[in-house]
Amino acid sequence: MNILFSSTSEIPGRWLPLLEQALPEDRFFLEPRDDIEVALVANPPEGTFARLPNLRMVQSLWMGIDKLLHDPSLPRGVPLARLIDPGMIAAMTETVLAHVLDWHRLHFRYREQQMERVWQQLPQVMAGERTVGILGLGELGSAVALALATLGFRVLGWSRRLRELAGVHYTAELGELLERSDLVVCLLPLTHHTHGILNADAFAQMPPSQTNKIQKLRYLSEPLAQDVTIAGPSVLNLFAAIDQDDTNWIAILKDVGPDEFVPTAREGERGLTPDLDERELTRGWLKASHRALDPQRSLPGRPWHPLTRAAHKPVVPGEINEYAIEILATANQFKKGHRICVEITSLDLATGVGGATNVEYVPYHVCSSRTVLHNIYHDPQHPSHLLLPVIPN
Repeated sequence: MNILFSSTSEIPGRWLPLLEQALPEDRFFLEPRDDIEVALVANPPEGTFARLPNLRMVQSLWMGIDKLLHDPSLPRGVPLARLIDPGMIAAMTETVLAHVLDWHRLHFRYREQQMERVWQQLPQVMAGERTVGILGLGELGSAVALALATLGFRVLGWSRRLRELAGVHYTAELGELLERSDLVVCLLPLTHHTHGILNADAFAQMPPSQTNKIQKLRYLSEPLAQDVTIAGPSVLNLFAAIDQDDTNWIAILKDVGPDEFVPTAREGERGLTPDLDERELTRGWLKASHRALDPQRSLPGRPWHPLTRAAHKPVVPGEINEYAIEILATANQFKKGHRICVEITSLDLATGVGGATNVEYVPYHVCSSRTVLHNIYHDPQHPSHLLLPVIPN
């Protein structure tokens, strides 16, 4: 039998001696010929199959055949087989475990700290508190799922066919897997069925706790010429546009000074400003779709939002709206030389400690993982401003 060995990535010298030893009666070639009957391929050069008119079988040297299926020169009706390699399964399983454990043990965060020459211990959870979703329960997916279950992770698998694996839960609903998974491992082949299966809408269904960095917009006053005392509620009047139909507005009031630093206990915000001596005073929240005001009940510094279904109104993407964000009441004296700071963000994360911290009250809000672009306007037509309850000295 005439057999073609064709690959742009595998070295023929490693394969041919073993193949010739195993199949002494067959003949092996490195270039296409009209009399080739079997093709052993791994990333063959483009158009290889078009030069094999008498081809009877294609054998992939790899487990994945995605690229072969997309090759327009692959003849129809010719059997296509793939290689099931225990060594490849073991190597892929080790690779997935390495990445999952890097995420689970927060090594990627510690590497960031190492680059910044910062050491801050991060909270650690047990493997049994994490759910890892596996897309695809074929040979590779099943091996990975069983290995993760052995380490104690909650494992949830998804595939077109039901697979019963010890310690692995199965779902036929992709949305359920995304909603329940803290981490998703995709081991699906790339076909017309799976192309684009992981997109923005898919990731938006995952728990928002997977976003560990919180981006903020910060405004700082000039150093104060004298002490400034505030007592009571504040309000941030914000003119802004977003590119989605909703978002969470979170306004944070801080005291920034050269002689006082109280680190935050909030997940995702601990390492944002290691070079500033700052202390969070209070914060406020507003869902953009609940921006409607009741003018009869609203007072200066105390906007009244009905927060009813009738008052709910999705945002028109790109439209500039005014948001009155009430900031919870507090009392503080900003010392001379300190700065008044207001930060604007759209995400806060659960810490797993509830209110059990002597640093600050740590509530959190359910946020979408969908990326939202926020544009803040501050000009004569859109006078965004912070209203503070200043007490005369």
